[in-house]
Amino acid sequence: MSLAGNQNFFAFINTRIFFGMINFFLFLSHAIAQPDSSNCRQGLVASFPFNGNANDVSGNGNNGIIGNTPTLTTDRFGHPNSAYLFGGFYDPDWIRIPNSKTLQFDSAFSVSLWFKQCSFGGMDGYGKYSPNGYDILFSKAGDGIDADPGIWSTTYTSAANLLAVGFNNKNGKGRNKPVNFAGDAGFACFDTCEWVHYVVVINGNELRMYFDGKLQKQQAIKKADFSAANKEDFFIGRMNGGGTIWYPFGGVIDDVNIYNTALTQSQVDCLYGGYINAYKAVPSASITSSSNNICPGTAVTFTCTTYNGGNAPVYQWLLNGQKVGSGRPVYKNTSPGDNDAVSCFLTSNAGCSIDTATSNTITVHVTAAAPAITVSADPGDTVCSGTPVIFAPLSSNGNYGSGYKWFVNGNYAGTDIFTTSSLRDGDSVNCIAGADITCGLPDTLPAVYMTVYPSPAIIFKPDTVYVSGNSGVTLTPSISGIVTTYQWSPSDGLFPFNSVASPVANPLKSTTYQLTVNSQQGCAATGKVTVFARLPLLIPNSFTPNGDGHNDIFRVPPGVPLSLQELDVFDRWGNRVFVSNDINRGWDGTFNSRRSNPGTYIYLIRGTNTTTGTAVSLKGTVVLMR
Repeated sequence: MSLAGNQNFFAFINTRIFFGMINFFLFLSHAIAQPDSSNCRQGLVASFPFNGNANDVSGNGNNGIIGNTPTLTTDRFGHPNSAYLFGGFYDPDWIRIPNSKTLQFDSAFSVSLWFKQCSFGGMDGYGKYSPNGYDILFSKAGDGIDADPGIWSTTYTSAANLLAVGFNNKNGKGRNKPVNFAGDAGFACFDTCEWVHYVVVINGNELRMYFDGKLQKQQAIKKADFSAANKEDFFIGRMNGGGTIWYPFGGVIDDVNIYNTALTQSQVDCLYGGYINAYKAVPSASITSSSNNICPGTAVTFTCTTYNGGNAPVYQWLLNGQKVGSGRPVYKNTSPGDNDAVSCFLTSNAGCSIDTATSNTITVHVTAAAPAITVSADPGDTVCSGTPVIFAPLSSNGNYGSGYKWFVNGNYAGTDIFTTSSLRDGDSVNCIAGADITCGLPDTLPAVYMTVYPSPAIIFKPDTVYVSGNSGVTLTPSISGIVTTYQWSPSDGLFPFNSVASPVANPLKSTTYQLTVNSQQGCAATGKVTVFARLPLLIPNSFTPNGDGHNDIFRVPPGVPLSLQELDVFDRWGNRVFVSNDINRGWDGTFNSRRSNPGTYIYLIRGTNTTTGTAVSLKGTVVLMR
């Protein structure tokens, strides 16, 4: 059997129902689950209340045969030995109802049952355990490969413990065969092991799925094909599968009713029976208003949105703590006063033990007169060129409004809060306010006239220079504008000071200098130049390889900016006594593991200066002293 890989087989919801705490133990006993209303029994062909056994009480003799050892347990009302617990993947149990004349279906079919799952593992499509596998509620099919097509209903849970329930009338003979139909609906309730009432209905070309009396899924389908299913036994808690027990259910099942008719909503209501859950969802209420800052005489409409309030909640509106309104989810105050406080008290009809909720409170502010409106310019109306300036309308109560249009020198520039960094000296910025801002607000706000000082600019051409030895180099930035102060950083290697326009730079190592200048008006500019120090390559002229740890090796001194290509040493007859391209190695005064004679030797160094990138070729002599 293979249901693996069919990720569209089930779909589970992405939002999770929030369950309130359990307020007290399970409710007082209801009547036993088997319905005795004629409305609930119409079309009934098999009924299993599981009152101590798996016998059919419909009168059609479709008694169940226990497979393995499902355990009798308490039902949803707390009655002992009134429901069956199925062991799941590691301890599979089932109930088989042998096929009969009364278990034959044509165009209509319905099954009603109660179930709960407290763990979420199941079987994958290859017969192995999966923490998010499938569990069969009921089936009337072969093993899913030979079903042509069969019918089955399955639960599946995600890693977040969200449940999907599916019902299928599918041809399982290979993945390329057409699917007659497959339906699924989401339901999330399992962190508290909640009982769920589930009804699936086939009515010709229509599929319906109900949870806890409510229609959750309705879709058009191909006409159900029961021809193969009518040849199979009816299983509760597994799918038939030869030597493999496919998708054994892990949880409790109770009150299974099978019909050869399509149940109606009223019949579903009868089967659900107004069951009250011990695990309840806490109701909540939230209100919004059409506006809470208004002009005198303006009406305000308040709307209450509820969650878990039932299908007919009662609304009680409160104005300054006094009851108002008509009990509807919308309340309109035609003449609110300043600082009026409005809230809503909700009474849910969902049958929960906690059935009330109080909403948030909205306070209405009535503007008696037009507040003083000014234009705020941040950081001010005097700035340096290129500085961003934020313009905003500011009322006497410190709030920004909306509906403003901004103009620079009479040209439209933006709405509401306006930001620009391209203002010039003498520019005028003004604003026109819409009539919806505040009560009686003037149309045009006073203009702001800008004073914009020119900012200096610094350019280094080039921005990288080189200095050899102690020669130094004069730094000559190109500066536009009139500046009054100069500040170089860092000051190392600068002469005579770091506060002159063009100091001489003679750093001991390569250094990036930053110049900051300021104009008389305080406008600043910065620029950077890098000075690379070309240090001479100084090589020792003698060494004493006597093993005392001092001057024992002839090598390129550490710290020299050189990528060594080759260091060669020759004796006075031209014989090479040492060679290396590793700058960390040197000659120890030996050749062929024998000490070389004291005297003068010739060296040749070739490589690349890592600071300047230029080639280095150096030839000289070194004296070996013993």
